[in-house]
Parts: sequence; C-alpha cells; structure tokens
Amino acid sequence: MALWASQASQPAYLGQLGGASAVPVEGRLLEGHTSPRPVEGQLLDSRPSARPDASPTVRSGARRVANSEPFELVDELYRLNSPVKKFPPLQFPSDRVRDGIRDGTKKKVAKELGLQHFGQPVSPGALVPVHSRQVFLFSDEGVNAAGHGATNGGGDYLMGRFEVLSVVATADYDENWRFVRSNTSDAAKKPFWVLHAAAINIGETERATDYQDYANEMGKLELIHYIEDMGRIYDNILQSAEKLGVTSLVFFPFGMGAFLRNLYKLDADYSEANLHGQRLKELRHALAKRFVKAVSDSTVERVHLCIAPSGKGDELDANATAFLTEMLLSIKSGQLKPRVMEVLLNADALSTAQRLADDNRCVGLVNGANRRMVGNHWFSYGARMAIDENLHRRSWRMASTAYLLNGGAEAVRRHPGELAARVKGLGGKVIPLQTTNDSSDAKGEVLKQFRKWDTSGDGRISKDEMCKVLLAVGIAQKDCDIIFSAADSNKDGFLSYHEFVYWLLGGQSPPSLTPVRV
Repeated sequence: MALWASQASQPAYLGQLGGASAVPVEGRLLEGHTSPRPVEGQLLDSRPSARPDASPTVRSGARRVANSEPFELVDELYRLNSPVKKFPPLQFPSDRVRDGIRDGTKKKVAKELGLQHFGQPVSPGALVPVHSRQVFLFSDEGVNAAGHGATNGGGDYLMGRFEVLSVVATADYDENWRFVRSNTSDAAKKPFWVLHAAAINIGETERATDYQDYANEMGKLELIHYIEDMGRIYDNILQSAEKLGVTSLVFFPFGMGAFLRNLYKLDADYSEANLHGQRLKELRHALAKRFVKAVSDSTVERVHLCIAPSGKGDELDANATAFLTEMLLSIKSGQLKPRVMEVLLNADALSTAQRLADDNRCVGLVNGANRRMVGNHWFSYGARMAIDENLHRRSWRMASTAYLLNGGAEAVRRHPGELAARVKGLGGKVIPLQTTNDSSDAKGEVLKQFRKWDTSGDGRISKDEMCKVLLAVGIAQKDCDIIFSAADSNKDGFLSYHEFVYWLLGGQSPPSLTPVRV
C-alpha cells in the first residue's frame, strides 16, 4: 500500500516544486499535471538507434570495442522486446567545475537551513525546509546471516545495515554538470524519491569495514551469508519503493564497484590469478541473479538499469555483463517479464530520475549510501567519482536533508535509534519493513542440498552423481554434460562444496536447457 495523504494537507512547497508526482504527503498521491513529454536531450529515443550494432565486431557508438559481450547481450535483450535506450558516453567534469558546484551547493544549504556557516552543528531551532519533512525511514533490525556484526544504528553508524532511508530531491545539475532548468510547461522541476541504502563493503580497501562480518574462521569470504544479506537489502529497496508508490525505480550496479575492487587482497580466491578471475565473475553473477529475483517478486512497474559498459573488458564490462546475462536468463525462463527492466546504456542516474519525474511518473532513485553519514563527505575534496557524494553535490535539496539528518557535517559517535529520532524530528515517519528472509539457516540449507547430491558421501559431487539428479527432474543427458562442465570451474571432474555454492547461487549460469520426458 502506498503512503498517501488527503488533498487538504497539501503543503505549500508542492507549488514551488511543480507538482507532486513523486511526493505523497499524508494520504493520497497528489495528481500531477498533464504536460508534454520532456525533451530527452541526448537520448537516442528511437528503437532502431537504441540498438547496438549487430555486426561481428560490435560497436559502441562509432568506436570499435575489444570486448563485445555486453553489447551482444543488449542486442539479444532488444530482440526479446526488452526496452533498451542508448545515450552518448558520459563526459566527467574537470575538478574545477566539480569543486565550484560543490561549493555552490554548500552555500545554498547553509542559506536554506539558516546556518551562520556550513559546518555549524544543527541546533533545535534550525530551519527545516518543507521538502525535508518528506522523509521516511524503512527499518529492518536484527542480526545478519552470519549472526554477528554491527547491523543496527549506533556507535560508528547512523544507518542500520538493512535500513532504507527515503528523501525528496530534484536535480540541480545534469549529467554534464550544467544547471538544469525545467523541461516541462510547469514553473519548476518535479520532485522524486531518493532511496538511500548501504551496500555491504567487503573489498573497498584492505580494511573494508564489513569483510570480517562475512569471513569464516579461515579468513575466507563466506559467500552464502554475503549473498543472502545483499539479497535482503535488494528486497528492502523494492519493498520500500512499493510502499512509496514508486512506479519507476532507477538502479545501477549497486555494491559491485569499489566495494568489490580489492576483495582479492583479503581473499586470494578472488584474484585474477586464480582461475583467470572466475571466482569474482561468479560472485558478480550471483549478486545480479539475486537482484533480478527481487525485481521479479516486486510489484514496481519498471526498473531502469543504468550501466556503462566500456568495451575494454574492465570492471564496467564485468558488472554490465553480469546483470544483462541474468536478465536474459530470467526472461527466457519466464521468471521476468521482458518489459519490467529497461536497460539504459551510459545513462546518468540523477538525470534519468529527473526526466522520468518530469514525465509525471512516481520515481525512486537508488543511492549507494554510507552508513556513517548520509551523503558521506560530499562537501569535501575527495570521492571524485563516487555516486553518493556526487548526487548530493548536484542536488541542494538532497544535501540539505542529509545535513539535517546527520546533525551537521561531522561523523560522530551515534546513539541507538538516533536516525529514527531525527526522522521523526523533521516530521517524517519510521515504518518497519516486513522481513520474509530468514537467512540465518542459509548455510544449513545449502549443505543439505550438497549432501543430497553427494550420494557417495565423500564430500564432493561427481559427474555421475549430478547427472542422476538432473536426469530425474527431466534434464536431457547432453544438457547434464554442459551443466556439469560449467559448474566444474577447476576442471578436475568433481564439484567441491565451493563450486556447488557458486553454481547453486547462479554464478556460472547454464545455457538454455532441453527437457526430455521421463
């Protein structure tokens, strides 16, 4: 059920923001205006031009690429009637431009909050802009899948691990960091929701904050617990979007960039030298598969996936390939309807959210948040490429609400329940999420499945053992051979527990299967 409100409770700021297509107040969603479709700027909006070149050497724009896999997957999705749109490659601003916009946003925040200077702690009598009163904290308390670790707010953390914080924003600067003026016939841009959620950091540096919570007694990553908890975060994001009445959710490869980049330094199994990087590839696919499942179980009408494959065989390509592959398999299996997820090549997430909101849609933009501070240190000189910081630099409304929720511009020790208290203090609400994911027994369930397949009880699964199970459920012999070969990553003729886990969680996806009658 969406969070709506009565027409009589309409706040004055709705006129200032140009309609409430994304801002429910206290009863029902206030109707937006009927306006012409906004100009889509550099969007190549015709279907033929949105397709990648289907030539043997796939092109990105007019440029030949070394790695064509993500573009070929996009082409196949397009043929299956999955919506695809292509934008020109993003051009990142110079430090001078970025720093100038950041400083301008700081001044705007200080002015709107009535601060004597940016950095001043928030006092009880601080000004609260009307948009900052539209804030919801979707709470999910409890332990993680491993049964230990700091999951709730308090101490070093403002946000709980599984919480989703929703605030109202508009985009002040576009993908090229140019000031955004309204594209509609209304006087102002239309607002949208920003859903702050914190991905699990298991590899940003050698001191990744969450790695120890997901390491076993040997110091190795406990994959099942990690995937289960990331899946819980995905589910909470989608559930929060449903409660807000979101119809268009803007998403990106959440938690799959910097948070995995140095995982190999903590667990050598994920190094490029080990099986040519197969373990990390399987991990990305397991995450993508879990997200696609969350989408297929949700009632959100459309998820807009912003990806930017480079064609260089790098991290950008790996993330794009994981999501596109799992989307494709889910569509072919009937789990996902083709038009539920839209692929946006090279699209800027913030500009996409604003464009959709201006088109009278109820929009939610997912942000990879920092648990210590909402917006992290967006006001400093670091994090030049981070999505969290740059979203706040480009939206003063987002930044001002973050300032109020943080209590200022410093990461300080937090008391339990501090974020909930601040949300309520602004006039917002705390809404418990319904958690259906009891992941504490996840490892036990997988072990049970492993023992079921390991009929000889020697701690590994032979090809004959696996094929007996597959044949019994109607899989053809030739497909059994293909599946086993895909799962047996070290090619020793057996599946270890580790290999079985990756295969079960979707890391190495099998091809289309041909059932036979039994």
